Amino acid sequence: MASARGTWRITIISVLTGDEVELEVSPATRLGDVFRTVANALKIDLENPDLGYRLVFPGGAKEFGTAHFEKTLAELGIRDGDRLQLIARPVGG
Repeated sequence: MASARGTWRITIISVLTGDEVELEVSPATRLGDVFRTVANALKIDLENPDLGYRLVFPGGAKEFGTAHFEKTLAELGIRDGDRLQLIARPVGG
């Protein structure tokens, strides 16, 4: 386990495809940076107006989206070794 100041590894799993992206991050990494890196790796368009992407802890205990982009991983309670699921939800009705 990395220290609070060291490098962390987190894994993002796409619920749609099953693809996994492992990232090296720091506690100060902003969630928006994580989303952009994952979107690039999985070739996802975060600007798609029909879908809202979220990162979710397994079991749905916590869920993060665009409203959290400026928050750091430490502020959101994301820690070294965490595995989060990337989900896409339709926007609107």
